[in-house]
Amino acid sequence: MAAALFESLLLNRAFIDGNKRVAFFATDVFLRLNGWKISVAANAAHKFLIGMRERGDCSYENMLPWIKRHCCRIMTKKGSEPLLSHKRLHH
Repeated sequence: MAAALFESLLLNRAFIDGNKRVAFFATDVFLRLNGWKISVAANAAHKFLIGMRERGDCSYENMLPWIKRHCCRIMTKKGSEPLLSHKRLHH
């Protein structure tokens, strides 16, 4: 779902400026709400985003492997759950 969100925000160009930043940070917030985060140096993320835009290959298929490579589980206190965990949603 994170890659689909990223692709949608990046390609639909809702803003005059800042669409790549919004797509990146909204995806990171989505992941954090679900117990994950994007862990990548700013220059590496910028290079990836700019490269995709320049090549015209901003697609789910290209974003998903990159997100998987740069995602890591957020360390929580023992017994705590992500804010949007399935257990919390179904109770």
